[in-house]
Order: sequence, then C-alpha cells, then structure tokens
Amino acid sequence: MSKSKLAGGSSSTNSVSFFFKKSDKGIEAVRQEDGSIITKEINSSEQLKTILLLLKVIFVFSLFREFSFLLNLPKWLYHVPTFIFTGLFLIAILVVLSNPETRMYHGAEHKVAHWYSKEIAENDIESIKKCSRIHGNCGTNLLATIVTFQLASSICLKIFGFHIPEIITAIVPFYTYNIFPFNILGMFTQLITTATPTTKHIAVAVRALSTLVKIESK
Repeated sequence: MSKSKLAGGSSSTNSVSFFFKKSDKGIEAVRQEDGSIITKEINSSEQLKTILLLLKVIFVFSLFREFSFLLNLPKWLYHVPTFIFTGLFLIAILVVLSNPETRMYHGAEHKVAHWYSKEIAENDIESIKKCSRIHGNCGTNLLATIVTFQLASSICLKIFGFHIPEIITAIVPFYTYNIFPFNILGMFTQLITTATPTTKHIAVAVRALSTLVKIESK
C-alpha cells in the first residue's frame, strides 16, 4: 500500500495540523496547559475556504488593475492593489513574529513534513530535528510569490511603462511558488516566520501526523 501524500498543514500558538491529499479530513494536535496533547479531527474544507478566499481577492485585484490600465485611469490606481496586498502580507508576518511559540510550531510542522516525505527510517525526535524548518510547499511561499509578481508588475509599469498582463500575475504564482527563483522571497520569509522547535513542539506535530496516518490506514 503506497503512502498517502501530504496536502498541507498549519500551525498556531499551541497546535499543528496536517491533511492528506484526496481526503476531506485532517488531524489537529493541541498542547494543553498541563502539557498533555489532545487530537481532534478537522475538516479540510476550512483550508479550502481560505484558498478560495485568496483566489477571489487576487481575481478582484487583477480585474481592477487590468481595467485601470485599459481605461487609462490615473496610474496610481493601478498600484493600489499591490500596496494593499503587500501591506497585508507584512502585517501577517509581524503577527507571527510577535509570538515565538507560533514560529516554533511552524518550524515543527515543516520538520515533521520533511521527515515524513523523506521516509527517514528512525522514528525519533532527534532524526526529525535534523530536518529543515524551511519547506518549499509552505503557504508563505505562495503569498510571497504573489507579492513578488504584483511588485514586479507595478515596477515594470512605473519605471519602464510596460504592462504585464494580469493573467500572468494572477495565475503563474500558483504554479511557480515552489520553484527557484520565484520562491526566493518566500524562502527568505520562512527564515523569520519559523524558528527551531524544541522537543515539545515537535512532539505535537508528530502526534498530529501519526494520528492522521493511523486513521487513513484503517
């Protein structure tokens, strides 16, 4: 029986979640105040809703920019969506930076995801600690790549007077966010939105993934 592939994960101030592809359910592991870890089944549709919301925002921004260019509206209007999206991206980074625990759980999520995908034989914390806390498929990469394309299009229009078709800035990031050099900003951002986790953070991520594996194998 082939091993299921991870579709994604998420982390917060005291929890880590994982989802498998072709499954509508995931598992969230939460560390309680007494140090114990509990798990609960969650629906991956919530993650899908977030992606759909992002798609809607990008679609609206792209239409706005395209029409502002085609109708020859004041150029500053073209750059408004870029400023808004970039500003929201920076605010999100600052929120994560304000909570060291979130950064460590984020790092634990990535390390455990790497450990699982590389099929490392040793099922222990020390082998997981050796894995990278930077992950190519992190949602941070996607957001950063979208920001990169939006900034590039604004710079091209502002400095060179060249308009990049919005279909490129809106769609291409979703296919290139884990490809060099498009992921440079995302990988750099992960250096500050993740931190080296301790054993307790990794234990939560391991519990989430191991529970998910057990459920899927039934």
